[in-house]
Amino acid sequence: MARGAKLLTLGVLFAGLVGLPFFLTGYKLRFVTWLLMWVGLASTWNLFSGYTGYINFGPVAFFGVGAYVTAVLMVKAGVSFFPALLAAGVLAGIAALLLGVPTLRIRGAYFAIATLAFSEATRSLTLNLSGLTEGGKGLMLPIYNNAYFFYFVILGLTVAVVATVAFIQRTRFGITLVSIREDEVASQVLGVNTFLNKMAAFGLSGVFLALYGGIYAYWQTFIEPGEVFNVLYSVQMLVMTFLGGSGTLLGPIVGAVVLGAMTEYLWATFTYVYLIFVGVLIVATVLFLPDGVWGYCVQTQSRRRRRAQPAPVLE
Repeated sequence: MARGAKLLTLGVLFAGLVGLPFFLTGYKLRFVTWLLMWVGLASTWNLFSGYTGYINFGPVAFFGVGAYVTAVLMVKAGVSFFPALLAAGVLAGIAALLLGVPTLRIRGAYFAIATLAFSEATRSLTLNLSGLTEGGKGLMLPIYNNAYFFYFVILGLTVAVVATVAFIQRTRFGITLVSIREDEVASQVLGVNTFLNKMAAFGLSGVFLALYGGIYAYWQTFIEPGEVFNVLYSVQMLVMTFLGGSGTLLGPIVGAVVLGAMTEYLWATFTYVYLIFVGVLIVATVLFLPDGVWGYCVQTQSRRRRRAQPAPVLE
């Protein structure tokens, strides 16, 4: 019965998201599309970092690679959007595996620094390959002025990302990723090949990030390295995930919606000081909600269930 109720709820939610854009226009439609993209990006970051505990500051590198591979193929080679996007995802997956060979053997701050360095190196490489990427001048893509198209493409990809995380969470692969986060050495002692599991999660995360980057490039019609390789994008994925609750399915979704909506409201209301409000929110979350908003809700519900259970009767 509970499973049927969950499926019904998911069906209603999906139908609502499919029908929603036909009731929105202009800025509101663009904002909801933007919010869906961040839900997917946060969930993608969580797919690797939330479940393994490896803090990744380099997701923007794969986002930028996806944007530029898609743009270059469309502009320079005349490839249509979807084949270019597919090629971007494949190339980013290969790049993630190549990067993972050396970096996934190190842990903690060293891994975080290595991924941050990779994102900066990728940005510099894009700037220097001016004959292909137009360097700092940026690259203009063909204009496709159809807001519904981008809404449904991003919605489809976000649903795929969330469904993938939900599936992995219930498999042996997902359990292995959690065991790496809890105690990687103990997992290795028990015979788990932690390196291959980390590589698989890291590569899959890189593919999804590149797909979002390619869609973003076509959506914006103009990209330049300073924008698509902006390290603040990586930080925002991290903050959204921890705000909602890392290592959970719904945590990144809650965090992306809460932070995205709050940032938009604060930016419109307090244009010059909204970052202060966002910073205070982040600090408050770390201090008072270390498990995130969704994690706090889950813990509260568990405590209520335990209290509602009758005390054992001693004979």
